[in-house]
Amino acid sequence: MTSHSRPFFLASAPAFLRRGLAALLLLGMGAQRAAAMPPPTAAMLKRYREDGTLQQRIAFAKEIGNHRADPQLLQDAQRRMQELASAHGVNLPASTLAPTPPSAWRGLPTKGSPKMFILMIDFSDYPADPVNTLSAVASRAFGDGDGVQPAPYESLKSYYYRSSYGQLTISGNVLGYYRPAYTRASMGASPTVAQRQNLIKEALQAQAAAGHDFSQYDNNASGKIDYFAVLWTGPDTGWSNFWWAYQTSWNNSTTPLTLNGKTLGKYVWQWVSNKDYPTRNAPAFDPKVLIHETGHALGLPDYYDYDAAVGPKGGLGRLDMMDGNWGDHNCFSKFLLDWITPAVITSSATGQSLLSSGDHKDNSSFILMDTNPGGAFGEYFMVQNRQRVGNDTPYPADGLLIWHVDSRLDPAKNNTNYLYDNSYTDHKLLRLMEADGLEEIETFSTQANAGDYWTAGKTFGPSTLPGSNRYDGSFTKLGVRNISAASSSMTLDVFLVTDSTPPTGSPSTPTATTAQDTLTYTWTVGTAADADSGIAGYRLQVGTTPGGNDVFDSLVGNVHAWTVKDLGLRDGTLLYGRVAALNGAGLPSAYSGDCAGPAISLPGFDGSVLDNAGLAFKTIGPWTVDPAAYTAGLSSARSAVITDSSRTYLQTKLVGPGTLVFDWKVLSEAGYDFLTFSLDGVDQPGKISGTTAFATVNATIPDGPHVVRWTYARDESVAPAGDGAWVDNVQWGGSTTAAAVVSPASYVTITGGTAPFSATVSNISSSNQVNWSVNGGGGTFNPTTTASGSATTFTGGATAGSYVITATPAQTPHFPGSASLQLVSPSSVVVSLVPSATAVPLGAPVICTPSVSLLTDKTVTWRNDGGTWTGTPGGTATWSSSVPGTFHITATSAVSTASAATIAVKVSALALDRPAATLLPGGSATFTCTGDLGDGVTWTLTGAATKADNGLSTTVTMPAAAPLSNTTYTLTATDKRDASLKVTATLTVKGMDVIADGLLNPLDLLGFAAEWGKGAGSPANFKGSGTVDDTDLAALLNQIK
Repeated sequence: MTSHSRPFFLASAPAFLRRGLAALLLLGMGAQRAAAMPPPTAAMLKRYREDGTLQQRIAFAKEIGNHRADPQLLQDAQRRMQELASAHGVNLPASTLAPTPPSAWRGLPTKGSPKMFILMIDFSDYPADPVNTLSAVASRAFGDGDGVQPAPYESLKSYYYRSSYGQLTISGNVLGYYRPAYTRASMGASPTVAQRQNLIKEALQAQAAAGHDFSQYDNNASGKIDYFAVLWTGPDTGWSNFWWAYQTSWNNSTTPLTLNGKTLGKYVWQWVSNKDYPTRNAPAFDPKVLIHETGHALGLPDYYDYDAAVGPKGGLGRLDMMDGNWGDHNCFSKFLLDWITPAVITSSATGQSLLSSGDHKDNSSFILMDTNPGGAFGEYFMVQNRQRVGNDTPYPADGLLIWHVDSRLDPAKNNTNYLYDNSYTDHKLLRLMEADGLEEIETFSTQANAGDYWTAGKTFGPSTLPGSNRYDGSFTKLGVRNISAASSSMTLDVFLVTDSTPPTGSPSTPTATTAQDTLTYTWTVGTAADADSGIAGYRLQVGTTPGGNDVFDSLVGNVHAWTVKDLGLRDGTLLYGRVAALNGAGLPSAYSGDCAGPAISLPGFDGSVLDNAGLAFKTIGPWTVDPAAYTAGLSSARSAVITDSSRTYLQTKLVGPGTLVFDWKVLSEAGYDFLTFSLDGVDQPGKISGTTAFATVNATIPDGPHVVRWTYARDESVAPAGDGAWVDNVQWGGSTTAAAVVSPASYVTITGGTAPFSATVSNISSSNQVNWSVNGGGGTFNPTTTASGSATTFTGGATAGSYVITATPAQTPHFPGSASLQLVSPSSVVVSLVPSATAVPLGAPVICTPSVSLLTDKTVTWRNDGGTWTGTPGGTATWSSSVPGTFHITATSAVSTASAATIAVKVSALALDRPAATLLPGGSATFTCTGDLGDGVTWTLTGAATKADNGLSTTVTMPAAAPLSNTTYTLTATDKRDASLKVTATLTVKGMDVIADGLLNPLDLLGFAAEWGKGAGSPANFKGSGTVDDTDLAALLNQIK
């Protein structure tokens, strides 16, 4: 389908329409389109902003009220839903039905062959185009079309005949043209509702006088003409204004009119054709807008978002006739219109089949509903098979669409309205569940795409993202899985989770990697398990403290990796991530351990380029140096080259209060791509767009630490050549807000001990000296005044306690820096050593690791009474002795010299004549021990081998049967006088299963032959030395004979 067939579809719409929609987003209106109205163009939006009429137009659109369903349609649908739900065992709450509205509230009947009329009006100053004859309009409204607009929008009648599965055939007459005696221009610049109705009234009276029978358009004998359309000639006067396209209702109290005993009901007021609106068929009449408006006449609401500043954004991602004038009506709308009766599924159902909804009335959708919804009756999910057939031909993909419906009634409106709509409430009446989990519609107001279809391999349930939980977080416990390949007949399994216990165990502690301003967490299932419903998903939390969730907290689906984005404001901050596993009922396991870091660390940018080397600038993009454009120095910072729908930023951290002064300019698509200044992620007023010269900005920074950022962002398309943003001459308050930063930020030493401190003062050029002080007589400094970055030595006083070290800038004393100091008693310092005691052979190294409590300075000094150090002992020390005996090693705190720890090390001369041996099955070896203390040794042996002790010698004999795989034994000689002195040897019998088939048989001879002559590493070298030879062969034959 070409782009002219779906003007609300951004990706394929003409550029100026896309500009218009994007501008609405930038105005905080999301996919703002007036109720029953086509959207404005970019030029219109620019004009409305300049003339100050934009908010008035938005209010006009809201007042029309087509974001709400027709009360009669609502009441009928609610009654049918109750009957369906009750038949499937759903426990219904009381008072869920709306009162029956008056029959006069009904619109166009949703079934049968209702009739309507189209009234054509032209003006002498805007005569009708010859291409729009009455017969041409009739063909595109009530006939089969004439090729001006291809299917599925070839005619009003054909579209609704397909959509209703032949249950609705709209017929009618085209009346006119009526030309009033006055010109359109004479109606003034801003005609009133009364003028509109009077014009329609005189045109209808003229038709009545000519004998036309209007009683035929009261399709339900309510005394009212259900629906008609008025098409006028001439240009529009702008979106959501008098001369635009919209649907409304006749006000009989202000303009009384009765025709053949009938009053007037709903009607559409729209252009015959509009060369400025992107239908691409001007000047020929295009029925698509009339198709959308007729949806309102049948009772359907708009599903697009009128105002993104209120409630969730994006509508249905334009994937519906009542959102984007695109494709067919969804299954919820078709249920409202009584065109389908979907099954209600409340429990597991294997092999559920669904036919394509574009050409099948029955078994094309079903409802997932909990049997105990309580007050949430009316909130459920609908599953629908959408293939590119019928009215769905223009859609981007094939597969299942899943809809979240919340059709609860509003008691404040006497249950005559739904509690929720898609524009102004906390959540939507109807929401498309995006299968890819990206939430692009709600987050960015983007159009739906192929990733939003549920296809083979995807699962929808309580623990997926998105999932089947209600808006309040409670579980429906229902889901869909085992989806077949997309086709006109698809199968799937509906499952109901009955698990009531959470998983045991927990996932593994995640690991994290950074990429600019993102953190990607990776984990495994760990010990998490659920015997009843399995592990179905995970929840990831990220916070600034262990166990915190102030940065991110969300279900992420059944994945083992997730990327948390846009963390630039957390630059330099250590973040903690953890995960919990969810079972099929959505119940969580215990959380994993916390993954600490790594901290986001954005690439730095040279502050001298911005004429401020005192601030630490960071960037993504990256930004570059531009020597051709600047206001100070020799260059400025220029934004990185970016693509459509992306951004790049430059930021720095400040400690307020103060005034930030900078110069900036931009070259961008005016009104759509912006350079924005933000404070802690909140955009500040005054963003710039278009082509500007450098301008100076003074920004007030409040008290406390802050992140300021300059962001250049492009929308989804169109940018001038060489576009970008420039920032220069950044001045942070001159010398009035220079603050000292003390290092270290905290320190612990003993009373009377010393500590080094330094302070750095930024953003100041004339004097950066600081004066040092400590509260409460905590000690003294030498020197008491230092230059920025230079050190002073603090000597603590005699009283233990907590103190504050203060570095006060000489020129800005109201911005001091501080550090915490703790003085402790020397006797409270404890030194410990690992190991606490040990026994080792001659020459074996002993690695000593000290720890010192309380103190910041953990340095120790070492002392020993024999043996030697390996190198110079420091934070750890390595010691050994070449003579036997008992020796002592001592570590003493370098700060608190009364605090020390000592360990005793026994050095033994005990040794075996060989440390290891490899033997054949049944083979033996003799080991001799030396260096005992005089009473001999005790021999011990692991495994099934035997030994024959003979004082300081023993002979070990291996079992006669060969093992299949290598088997080792450990022989230990323990000194009889001092059992802590031991020495060991390892004996190995090699396995003879040469071909590793788990058997010892003649086949191993074949494997042996291939190994002949190979070295000790060969599996056939059983003796463990030399090469594979006759000795090894004899040993093998002895085992398999």
